Amino acid sequence: MSTYKWNAVDELINTEFLKNIPENSVLYAPTLWDYIGSVGIHDSYWTDYFTYKLNKKITVVKELSPEIDLEQVYYLKYKQSAKEPNQYMIFSKITEIDSKNNTLLTNNVNIFNFSKYDEYLLIANMKKDKSALDSSVTLMGTDTIKTQNENVRLHVTYNMFQILNDLKWSNVESNDGSIDLDSIVVVY
Repeated sequence: MSTYKWNAVDELINTEFLKNIPENSVLYAPTLWDYIGSVGIHDSYWTDYFTYKLNKKITVVKELSPEIDLEQVYYLKYKQSAKEPNQYMIFSKITEIDSKNNTLLTNNVNIFNFSKYDEYLLIANMKKDKSALDSSVTLMGTDTIKTQNENVRLHVTYNMFQILNDLKWSNVESNDGSIDLDSIVVVY
């Protein structure tokens, strides 16, 4: 099961999303250190791995320091089913850190699905702007869905993503609220 993580990460590294992040960027990716089975890795492993694979300095961290420059910080969440090779990754530029609620926020998120299934449910929380009457998200630049309360639930089907390498890619963009990155869950 551990091999699936490296395969999915390698597929993501080969997309333009990762190839285009600037040198010396910070990738906040604590879930990369989670493991199934017996594969444990040292603290600098993912920094070494991404730097080597992308041929540029990328620092991968488990924790963000309070004085971090948000202009250089990206988010990567990796999740794998416990008994099946279904995996997903969330990748985004972090646009805001809400220190009051301890949340990482973005207006644009990329979902990479490495699964046998051609549909899934995407669940996320929004930090809604108090002055906004209506909030909505746009899936793949075309389907706009109004959000209820501060939650988003999207049923993503095969016609709502593109194939990049062996990954199924979807994009969600918020019009007036910020998407809580840690809250995003994909359910098969």
